[in-house]
Amino acid sequence: MKKLLALGVALLFATFLPQGVRAQGNQITIGETAVLHSDVLREDRQILICMPQGYRHSDMRYPVIYLLDGDAHFLHVTGIADFLSRQTLMPQVIVVGIPNTDRTRDLTPATSDTGSDVKNAGGADRFLKFLGGELEPYIEAHFRTEPYKILIGHSLGGLFAVHAMLKEPGSFNASLALSPSLWWNKQSEVAAAEEFVKLNKRFRNFLYLTLGNEGDQMRNPIERLTTLLQSNPIDGFRWKYTPMPLETHGTIVHRSVYDGLEYLFSVYASAANSRDSSVASLKHRFSDISDYYGYRIEPPEQVVNQLGYALLQRKQIDDAIEMFRYNVENHPGSANVYDSLGDGYEASGDLEAARENCERACARGKETEDPNEALYLKHLQAVNAKLSPAHQ
Repeated sequence: MKKLLALGVALLFATFLPQGVRAQGNQITIGETAVLHSDVLREDRQILICMPQGYRHSDMRYPVIYLLDGDAHFLHVTGIADFLSRQTLMPQVIVVGIPNTDRTRDLTPATSDTGSDVKNAGGADRFLKFLGGELEPYIEAHFRTEPYKILIGHSLGGLFAVHAMLKEPGSFNASLALSPSLWWNKQSEVAAAEEFVKLNKRFRNFLYLTLGNEGDQMRNPIERLTTLLQSNPIDGFRWKYTPMPLETHGTIVHRSVYDGLEYLFSVYASAANSRDSSVASLKHRFSDISDYYGYRIEPPEQVVNQLGYALLQRKQIDDAIEMFRYNVENHPGSANVYDSLGDGYEASGDLEAARENCERACARGKETEDPNEALYLKHLQAVNAKLSPAHQ
C-alpha cells in the first residue's frame, strides 16, 4: 500500500522543485510511503521513499541510501542528496527512510548487560536480516536501482552501521556512522573490528565516522576504532573520521551527512565537474570511476548537455552533435536529450534530422509527462516552419 507524503504549502515554481518533489493540486509531495509486512520482525513496517528529480521522466537506475531513524531525518537528508546531486558532487540517489517501531531492539547488537534499561535490546541481527532479505528486495523490485547501497545511521543507528559492516561485510557498499554509540556492550563492536582486520586483508568498502562534543564515553571507543584502522590498513577499504567539536549529539547529523556524502563521492565529483569537451575523454573518465565504485556510472545528463551547447557556441558543430548523441546513448529515456540533438542538427543545417529528433522529444515528453513538453513542441514547430515551402 502506497500513498504520497505531502507538505501543505502553496506551489510556486514547479520547475525548481527539489529531489523527488512533485506538485499535486495545492500541495508539494516529497515522496511516497509504503507498508511492508516483515515475516522476520513479525510486524508491518512503514517505509518512506524519495525518488530523484526526473525519475518519472527517464529510465535511469540509481544508487540507494537506506536511512535509519527515517522518521527523524528523511526530510533534511533528501534535501542534502538533492543539493549535492544538483551541484554534480554526487550522483542522484533514491532515499529510503526507515522509521522506528522499537529503536533499541532493532539497532543494538546482542548484549551481556541484563539491566532493565536494555531488556528489549539485541535485535540488530534480525533487523539486518529484515533489511537484506525483505526491504532491499522490495525496493529493487519496485524501483529502478543500481547495485550500490549506502547505509546512514546516527547514535544507535551508527552502532548498527558499524555492526552491519563487520557482521555482513557485503550488505552495504558504504556506511555513514554518525556519533556511533560504540560504548555499547563494553565496546564489543570495537573488539569485533580487531578480529575483522586480522582476517580481512582486502575489503572494498567505505566507512565515514563523526563525533561531536560528547564526552569520554562516546569518544574513547571511536578513537580506539580509528587507531585500529589507521594501524591496520586494508586494501580497498576507504574510511575517514571527522571530529566535530562544535556539534552536539543532536546537531551533528545534518553536517555529517553532507560531509560524508561529499567525501564518499569526491572521485565522482572530480570526473563530473571536469570540463574536458570530448566524448572520448568522458568515456575514459567515467569508465575509471565505474570501476572505482563498482557499478556503471554515466556522465550526468546536464553536464553532457552543457558541454554540447558550449561546443555549439564555439561553432564546433560536428563535435556538438557527437556530444548530444552520446547523451542520447546514455539517457535514451529522457526527452530533453533528443531536443538538444535536434538543436545540433538544426545548427548543422540538417533540418530533417532536427525534425526527427524534435518529434522524438515531443513523443517522449508526452509519454513521461515531462514539464518541458510545451518547449519541445515549440521547438518542433519552429523546425517545421523552416522546412515549409513558404520559408524556403
